[in-house]
Amino acid sequence: MAYIEERRLVNGVSYSVRFYKQGKTKKIFLDSCYTRRDAENVKDVVERFLDAERKQEPLDRRTRIFFETAPPDLLKRFSALGFEVARTQLTVAEVWDEFRRYEQATVKESTFVHREVVFNRFRAFFPEEVRFDDLKPIRVQEFRDELVKHYAPTTVAKSIVDLRTFGAWAIKRGYATSNPFKEVPTGKTGNRSRDFQVPAEWASRILEACPSQCWRTLFCLWRFAGLRQQEPMLLTRDSVDLQERRLRVYATKTERYEKGGFRTVPIVPILARELDSQLRLIPEKENFLIFENRRKAFDRGFQYILLQAGLPRWEKTFQNLRSSCENDWIAEGIPSHVVADWLGHSVKTQEAYYLRVLPEYFDRVINKETAL
Repeated sequence: MAYIEERRLVNGVSYSVRFYKQGKTKKIFLDSCYTRRDAENVKDVVERFLDAERKQEPLDRRTRIFFETAPPDLLKRFSALGFEVARTQLTVAEVWDEFRRYEQATVKESTFVHREVVFNRFRAFFPEEVRFDDLKPIRVQEFRDELVKHYAPTTVAKSIVDLRTFGAWAIKRGYATSNPFKEVPTGKTGNRSRDFQVPAEWASRILEACPSQCWRTLFCLWRFAGLRQQEPMLLTRDSVDLQERRLRVYATKTERYEKGGFRTVPIVPILARELDSQLRLIPEKENFLIFENRRKAFDRGFQYILLQAGLPRWEKTFQNLRSSCENDWIAEGIPSHVVADWLGHSVKTQEAYYLRVLPEYFDRVINKETAL
């Protein structure tokens, strides 16, 4: 029998597999990059190997395949403990399959799906079963050049970033000694041409056009608290503190970071009024703040509200509402690091994707009297 032991770390969990071999207790230690599922696979392999050794039978096919495809660092640990192992060179597709299994247990579903799309494009460009060790930067550059012909610069850049992540993982797990994607330039990772500052003066017209209090609250949360599109769906009664004017927001996107996905956002007067009205309407047995309109996408409903308000549509609907809130706070003189904390991202992200050069900055300077 083999047993899985779990050890809590500051940045995650590590596992080890304990077993008895030749009358001694031995352990195979797994780094923090290995998941619980990986540990269970190693445990099964150890038990099948020891069973075959005890019965003096050859290894079964599953165990042989495991040793042929396992990362080199793991094979070294097996070898050091007396296991006879061997492996063959893996193709890029085979390494990606291992990466997929790791990603399924460690990243958000949306990230997993996006990276799968990226690799399907990559695999289509390399119909032959190219081995990872034979993949050269010049071939990756050719793939990037092909992407440029069919996709926007942001899509191309994000694709290379995802492949760099894949290459770095392959090195860490011992599948490769260098990252062939690292030497290929990413290009622009953001398209600022679709930025739009939603005027705060439009709020009254939009609120009048909203068909319900839930919609009024949603709009104010997006525009005057800078919440991401789906973040209002996780707010509860306890998230709102009208007395202290604080809103406690949870984001699954940032849960792996230091604060566990939670952040505190100030409640401005216009938002306070709508939250107060919303709290009064929540049914007694309901806990969620937004108890209606609990759909996955709000695009069509909000576009209809804009039509009723007689206002033009803009691209990146909800991201521009969020960034408009951020630019307002920056214009009011609130330090960048404070605003970034309220919005739940870094100052670097703020500068790259959110901040804009607004017309009022010009007006503020050209209308300022200078003492002579």
